[in-house]
Amino acid sequence: MKNRFKKSLRNLKLNPVRLAIGSFITLALICPHAISQDINITANVDRNIVELGETINLSISVSGSVRSVSKPSLPDLSDFDVYSSGTSSNISIAPGATSYQTDYSYVLVPRKVGTYVIGSAKVKYKGREYSTQPIQIKVNPPTKRISPSQPGRKQQHNIPANENQDFFIEQAVDNNQPYVGEQVTMVFRFYQGQNLYEQPSLEWPDYKGFWVEDLPPQKSYNKYINGRNYRVIEIRKALFPTVSGKIIIEPAVLTIPPDAFSFFFDSDPFNMFSNRRRRSHTQKVLRTNKIVLNIKPLPEENKPASFTGAVGKFNLKISLDKDTVEVDQPVTLKAVLNGAGNIKKLPGINIPKLENFRLYDSGSNENISKNNYTVSGSKVFEWVLIPTAPGEYDLPELSFSYFDLLKKKYKTLTKKPGSIYVKPSSIT
Repeated sequence: MKNRFKKSLRNLKLNPVRLAIGSFITLALICPHAISQDINITANVDRNIVELGETINLSISVSGSVRSVSKPSLPDLSDFDVYSSGTSSNISIAPGATSYQTDYSYVLVPRKVGTYVIGSAKVKYKGREYSTQPIQIKVNPPTKRISPSQPGRKQQHNIPANENQDFFIEQAVDNNQPYVGEQVTMVFRFYQGQNLYEQPSLEWPDYKGFWVEDLPPQKSYNKYINGRNYRVIEIRKALFPTVSGKIIIEPAVLTIPPDAFSFFFDSDPFNMFSNRRRRSHTQKVLRTNKIVLNIKPLPEENKPASFTGAVGKFNLKISLDKDTVEVDQPVTLKAVLNGAGNIKKLPGINIPKLENFRLYDSGSNENISKNNYTVSGSKVFEWVLIPTAPGEYDLPELSFSYFDLLKKKYKTLTKKPGSIYVKPSSIT
């Protein structure tokens, strides 16, 4: 019996991978929630008191020692219009520990005056649920009233509107002949000639044929049109066409509920000496114009065989976390694509077959920015390489092809990771 036990120990020494896996399984059996306890989820806002028409920035952070955790589920936010403003990921590496953090950012626009509670965002991992603390928000009535027309103070704009048109909406795009995959910025504008005490509801059209990204923050400003002062609310979206040909964007529909009006007079609401007769409150429904886009296909001429659909402007960085290891010790290969374009839909990077290496795909993560209403950022791909034989290895180059919108031609980025010197294993 004792000889059999010594033989088992010798086998474990000869196979460190089996020993590590066995230790991990033992730890997992002893502490089934040890890993899941390392997850932390928090939520915060930039302010808790706002006026109707102002925005709130909500940030939800998921951090811990676990790399791959599902996106948190949001609470009921039916009292707000919600826009995603991007995600970001960070990795912190310290001796003996690696931590990961992903931040999800949203812009909330309150729909009416009152006090509301943002409930708990939740994330599940290995059968356990983690949640954020609730957040209270107070929405006050707007203090800035829409003033009557004051000739000479503001530039006049000749947008069709008449003096009796208290509200109207429009939508427009910055490019109606884009390429497939090119960002088209759609702007929706709500012209408000009178104060409202509840946010209208907005029904977006079905953007069939597009990948859609919200582009916060919402803008608010005053504009004089035909001698009348309007408060203008602007909301933008990034539309990335997925197919070529003619596409029609149907009208957006905005509904102003009866309770949104404080007082609605037949005469000028800003003239205190006019005949102020209160009208009955009725629902008001507004519709924008349709928009027709003609989407151009990407050219077939000089299209690289490696092209898989990326459109925009990008650069590529390749790195290794170490260049000298022993047999069976891991090396992390990282590829970072950054630039402007549809970051979430960037295709992966292919790695050629590596002789004397085992290759494991560690997945990818994105950091997305929407500064100046342009979708940009970076996408990180990682692989773990485990050498199986000693020697010096010159890793093959990696490449990535995309269609450059500025130069109207395809471009292929090529980078060499470098060399790895593999020493014999020191474990005997």
